[in-house]
Amino acid sequence: MRVKKLINRTYKSYKTYRSHNRILLLLMAVLFTAPLLHAEDFFRVKDSIIQNAWLKTSLFYLAPGLRLTGMGYNTNIYSYESLESPDWTADLGLELNLAVILKNRLILQIKESPSYSLYAENDDERAFNNIFQLSAYTRAGRFNIKYEFENAYVRQQVNPETGWRVRGWEDNHTLSIDYGNMDRFFINVYLGQNKFAFEDELFLDSFNMNRLFNRTEYWVGIGLNKIVFTRSRFTFQYEYFDQRFQFSPQRDRTGQQFSMGFIFPAGSRITGTLRYGLRFIRPDTTFYRDFIAPFGIGTIGIRLMSRLSLHATYRLDNHYSFAGVDLYYDTRTVGGGLTYRLSRRLRLSYDLSAGRRSYRLLSGGGETRRDDFYISSAVLSVQLAERSEMGIEYRAYRSDSTHLRFLRSYDYIGGYIRYDL
Repeated sequence: MRVKKLINRTYKSYKTYRSHNRILLLLMAVLFTAPLLHAEDFFRVKDSIIQNAWLKTSLFYLAPGLRLTGMGYNTNIYSYESLESPDWTADLGLELNLAVILKNRLILQIKESPSYSLYAENDDERAFNNIFQLSAYTRAGRFNIKYEFENAYVRQQVNPETGWRVRGWEDNHTLSIDYGNMDRFFINVYLGQNKFAFEDELFLDSFNMNRLFNRTEYWVGIGLNKIVFTRSRFTFQYEYFDQRFQFSPQRDRTGQQFSMGFIFPAGSRITGTLRYGLRFIRPDTTFYRDFIAPFGIGTIGIRLMSRLSLHATYRLDNHYSFAGVDLYYDTRTVGGGLTYRLSRRLRLSYDLSAGRRSYRLLSGGGETRRDDFYISSAVLSVQLAERSEMGIEYRAYRSDSTHLRFLRSYDYIGGYIRYDL
């Protein structure tokens, strides 16, 4: 009888937690799977920090850097043809990486990345940005544990379909645990919470990013990783997610996704990552339909000879749209390019990618809108020293749409400078 009462009491508590606080379920999921838990090999992280540090002491390792990007002329900074506005732009940023290594037990790493976006004519687009990251690594036997916190204060695009930049705030927490032999087979379990908030302003004089996209996301995932030939890695991953929207509860949803991937190691003739999976999405709103969508991302590089290498990319994904609270879109992108080393320090690259965004209503039905787009770019870069580089880039973007309001295009020519001490 006591056991039965205990079971009933536990079940009632579980139902209460489920209805009042969804994050507790995710914490429970992690606790129950903790004995299997991966988060980057502790010793590889340690070796990378020591190797790349500019200033080293017995405990502290400092690696600063300077970035000057987007320095050039853009024919349309908003990309929408109905809002054509050319301007000269530049983004100046610093990177400060400070790490503390306490023997072979703990690594604390802080990364501060302040930057300033300059627009010569459009004063409203000028913005100070900052990204702060704190990471902690530890190990216990075959367990590798990583906790990461990120706080971002940036003016940026809300998602891939928007050309307009909006001030946003992000707070991200991730706990990742690996268990096993990193050179053979290991299991990874992670728990994540992400908060997104955007400034209360209208986009295209009609759409409020704050009302549509302010949200909190909870993620739980478990992955199986098998090391195969030449340190390549095969992975299978399951993830559960829960998305809660602050001002648009109609967009609340839960879901699961399964994916397989293959990672080729850096430094070999073939490098890159392939990932493909299926996402099962369940909106909370009863008259929105459940649906299944493929997702994946891949970048593969092949070195054909000492001077020439080829690369190919693809991306499959789906997102909520800014054009309607009940509207989402599937995006498909494929691309490729080549890099040719003209000399030991001089390199020429060209990339071309094309894609499509297909828009549908959550309530069902066929395609309501379609955007076809392509991006081409050419970069001439010069390696000034081992850790510094500068380059000149030309980029063209074109996007046709079945709705004239969403036609987009721009051309950009400019340069960048990267300098790491």
